[in-house]
Amino acid sequence: MIVYARWLRRYENCKTHDAEGQMLNKQAFPSASEKGVTVHSVYVNRPEHTMFMVLKTDTLEQVDDFFGPLLEMGHTEISPVIIPKFAQ
Repeated sequence: MIVYARWLRRYENCKTHDAEGQMLNKQAFPSASEKGVTVHSVYVNRPEHTMFMVLKTDTLEQVDDFFGPLLEMGHTEISPVIIPKFAQ
């Protein structure tokens, strides 16, 4: 299944200048495959504190496991999506 994820953080929760928060970010993405998640793409809008991701996984539980360490730092919107036939 392909999942579109939008991860939003408030300025007050931003960890850009926090060493511990940066470490959580740096650990989350390399460990994605261990949790059954393939990260296809990641885009960031820094002024809006928003990250956009396209992920591939077998279950939503795997996505939940991937975002587990990041939950306290922001709000995540998860949407399962499909590739339409005209785009294949």
